[in-house]
Amino acid sequence: MHFTYIPHHLHYMLTEILKNSMRATVEAHMHKLNGVGINTAAAALALPPIKVVFVAGNEDITIKVIDEGGGIPRSEIKAIWNFFHSSAEAPDSESKDGLHSSEEMGQWVNLIRDERQNGGGSSSGSNVLLPPSALAGYGVGLPLSRLFARYFGGDITLSSMEGFGTDAYLHIPRLGTNCEALPAPVQMYIISKEKNKKQKINQRNMYTLCL
Repeated sequence: MHFTYIPHHLHYMLTEILKNSMRATVEAHMHKLNGVGINTAAAALALPPIKVVFVAGNEDITIKVIDEGGGIPRSEIKAIWNFFHSSAEAPDSESKDGLHSSEEMGQWVNLIRDERQNGGGSSSGSNVLLPPSALAGYGVGLPLSRLFARYFGGDITLSSMEGFGTDAYLHIPRLGTNCEALPAPVQMYIISKEKNKKQKINQRNMYTLCL
């Protein structure tokens, strides 16, 4: 399957969708993990699988993520696209769990990048390890992912069944020819600027013909 897209955007969007599905699945089936332990092979077998389907159409690449994480109530579907709205508890960078804020995580990522650029670390990765971070709770992942998708003509949609699970669809233009989805005022400015440019060229040509 070949298509043109920005790898960083695709990685971010898929990470957010899969992360939400994994958290919902674990929370909805937590009762199945009693006496099993989370970090065991038995725990993996006790949880329903998350399925990912890739389909290549003539125009779009569609990635469908299917989970059985309990679904989302219809009354909350619109709210999940709001920034800073999250069903998870907001993380505290000074909590006893040792979790770090996104700003602190960014500083660690920059440190690892600088070390790799300077030739530090092994071939398998850097010697600097990332500190533990919160899995969810910031309320920006899904809305920002949809902005990324829509910027180049794609989209993210959800189809949820409360009490069962959620199907997330990531649509990506396959041809790689879509322009940026700029705001309408910006588009009008560009169009008017192009029209003025053509008018000046036509006036210059008319002046040349008259001479």
